[in-house]
Amino acid sequence: MDAFRTRTQSNTTLSDAAVADAFHSYLKSSLAQARAEHLVDADMLASAEADQLMVTGPALCLYFAALRCTTNPPSVPLPRPRDAKRAPGAPAEPPVDLSFENCPPQFAAFLRVWASTVPAIQALAPETQHDLARLICGLQPLTNPPDAVRGLAEDMRAVAIEISQRRSFQDRYAEDLQAALDAAGGGTGRPPQRASFVPPPTYEAAASPPGGTTTALPPSPSYSPSTSASGLPPHSQIAADHAPHPTSSSPTRQHLSPPITPTASTSARSRTPSPSMLIPEVTSTLMMIRETLYASILDVLSTDYTSGSGPDGSNERFLQKLKRTFREDPGRAYYTTVALAILHFARYGIVAESGRITGVLGAEITLENCPRALRPLMAALVDISRTARTFEEEDDTRMAIALSEGRESATSEDGEPIELGLTRLARVRRILENGIGWADTQPLHVAHKPATAVHSARGGSPTGRTLAFANAINSLALRLTHLGPFRERAGQVFQVLAGL
Repeated sequence: MDAFRTRTQSNTTLSDAAVADAFHSYLKSSLAQARAEHLVDADMLASAEADQLMVTGPALCLYFAALRCTTNPPSVPLPRPRDAKRAPGAPAEPPVDLSFENCPPQFAAFLRVWASTVPAIQALAPETQHDLARLICGLQPLTNPPDAVRGLAEDMRAVAIEISQRRSFQDRYAEDLQAALDAAGGGTGRPPQRASFVPPPTYEAAASPPGGTTTALPPSPSYSPSTSASGLPPHSQIAADHAPHPTSSSPTRQHLSPPITPTASTSARSRTPSPSMLIPEVTSTLMMIRETLYASILDVLSTDYTSGSGPDGSNERFLQKLKRTFREDPGRAYYTTVALAILHFARYGIVAESGRITGVLGAEITLENCPRALRPLMAALVDISRTARTFEEEDDTRMAIALSEGRESATSEDGEPIELGLTRLARVRRILENGIGWADTQPLHVAHKPATAVHSARGGSPTGRTLAFANAINSLALRLTHLGPFRERAGQVFQVLAGL
């Protein structure tokens, strides 16, 4: 490894645009390098399903940046602008690095998490580093890497998920994919494939509905774990009253009003759906899943929902934060809401043992009767349900033992802390609500120390099961919201958020 170089200190905060430009520059080269190393192929880059690469691509970018890092504390050299000019005979400008002194506030948590991984990644053997890249891509490792390597992959994916939720990233990602395809096609004699990725529509009108009116959020009934014992989730009452049947064309209630029309630029180039998604049975099932999740959104946005976010266990603190997030970044608020709805539905709308889903109007889906094209999504929902159940049972058992011994905290089997009021599921919810840096309150200069586990998302666990679970939920939210039926009705969720 090259000797660490000394980085010039700078107290001038970089602009958001400068950091974004640098990231996309590195992302293009990272995707091309991943293609050359057979971690991804041209078909994946070009596919309309490249939304799955929305996480893998940025995570690989962070991985390659960690390998190239030569400063301590870790920093990222920014590419020189292409139009940069230098007077004849003038010395070259010193390199500018993204560091803890000049990082824009909105990227601070990302930089801190990334910096904490750099020493560990650089200390790995080359074959283990390659296995880390494979894990980031969802591929099986070629060796048997230690548990900590899987934890590093989850760190990278967690930051990548939050990056991919940003509208500014989505708008430029097709260009990044095309650049990697162009690089892959060079010298083959064939024209490069074209990237078909299309970002989700923008819904600016949802934040300011016509006439200055906002959509009222209907009340959500309170529930308890016993409420779902019958197999009917607590949102079913709302769904029965408000959600239309998937095949119905009748008018809906106000909070499920017709979707906001996308802007002309996005509607003109909407993606072509996968042929398997055009089968009526698939469409009907997917629409039922959509309506069921939308009903769950009403639950998690209710002031009566007991989330533990507030000092009295109420949901008020989260709702206030969500309002602020919606004003600043509607897309981020949208993904947060969908992810929380997935967790809520997985806990109360799915029978974990059998994998049976109870949807709106009492409709049921199982893996056996689910259309083949939707089975991966169905399996992901069931896996989330089973993991949530496992977390609850394990934490309850360990906390009961701890309390009987006079302690108010315990430790999970893989080393994660369990406390009264902060179980692993509570940590998952906080990650979904606030991002990977939710508990990171240290000032930036603290990270000048040699980077260790400065962030707290993984707790003491080398594998980071809690963070991996949050990543799985967030990834599923990204996958679902890029499917046609969800894209068509996303405006309704924005309307509900605007009416908070």
